[in-house]
Amino acid sequence: MAVKSNASNSFTTGKAAARMRAAMALAVRVATSTSVSRNRYASYGSFRAVASRANRLIAATLEKRWEAALAELEQSRTRLADERRRAPTPAAIPEDLREAFADVGRRMPEVWPRVTAEARKELLRTLVSGVNLTRGEGGVATVRVVWVGGSVTETAVPVPVHSLRDSRREQAVLDRVREWAATGETDEAMAARLNADGFAPCRGGEFTPGVVRKLRGRAGIRVGLGRLRGGERPPGYTMAEVARRIGVDVSWLSHAIRRGRLVVSKNREFGCYLFPRGRDTIVQLRALKAGTVRQVSFPEVHKNG
Repeated sequence: MAVKSNASNSFTTGKAAARMRAAMALAVRVATSTSVSRNRYASYGSFRAVASRANRLIAATLEKRWEAALAELEQSRTRLADERRRAPTPAAIPEDLREAFADVGRRMPEVWPRVTAEARKELLRTLVSGVNLTRGEGGVATVRVVWVGGSVTETAVPVPVHSLRDSRREQAVLDRVREWAATGETDEAMAARLNADGFAPCRGGEFTPGVVRKLRGRAGIRVGLGRLRGGERPPGYTMAEVARRIGVDVSWLSHAIRRGRLVVSKNREFGCYLFPRGRDTIVQLRALKAGTVRQVSFPEVHKNG
């Protein structure tokens, strides 16, 4: 491990020096190339002036300027050629450093948590050519990473915003909550599903049952017994309706269910016991009340009947 650490430090120092030399050489070449372009343009301008009929009276003076411009152009070309010949050659990387670097690349997911923040930044500067951020509506930002070599990675990242009201992102969340609430999902279950689908509240973090409850309340989405209290008619008789029809207290029905004399399923959508609507249900319950039968069983009541 010590050999790899020393090799890594040597590689980092050599890389920094090579990058500095390459940057200085590039700056000289750019300046020289600019000089060549400027002198070429000057020589062409002098040539056009000599060829112009309107300037024949001063052709001799313009011709001297042209010759001087050509001379400067030739000098600039010579300096540019010299700079290109003196351009530093890429430093040869020893085989042991290559192996150490390749090993780190393969183990990067394992090593990354132990790398210092400064080392992470240096590594990313080496690998990443550019990053573009586009903040769209609904608290979502598109991140486009351009890697050295030309590869591109794009991803969408949720960002905290003050409010998501009336946004497409909120509408997508409400559509899911409305659909799940209709099937009897609890706030806990809906929060877990929203988090699993990659949604997040406007201020960031994760959905909680309290956030889902607040969102439902603002949108008027009821679940369980709240749907009954809101006036929605269930697909079957409730215990209160059955108790009134057969002339007993609701507690009598609850006691019969606990004793196993009355077998009925709790409806998932409304969160309560529901009995099939119809005369046969009332007749069987009256018989149970009178003691002529020992047990009554009803099938599960669904919304479609």
